Amino acid sequence: LLQNPVTSSLPLRITADKAGMATVQVYALTGAKLLTQSLAVQKGSTLATLPLDQHLPKGTYLVEVTANGERSLVKMIK
Repeated sequence: LLQNPVTSSLPLRITADKAGMATVQVYALTGAKLLTQSLAVQKGSTLATLPLDQHLPKGTYLVEVTANGERSLVKMIK
């Protein structure tokens, strides 16, 4: 997560040991899944910006990134 808090988009830097696909999921703290997005990643570092729903209320969320079998979880504040 490159910026926290976020506004209308979710800027990410995804580091992977090989090229492939990554899945980004955003969850409410209640566990409800709010967004799922797949994207291609390169070996090394990939920058991506995902749009967020303009109706997503301000609050704290969890962002899960899975790439090449590795999972990362970070808090996001909107």
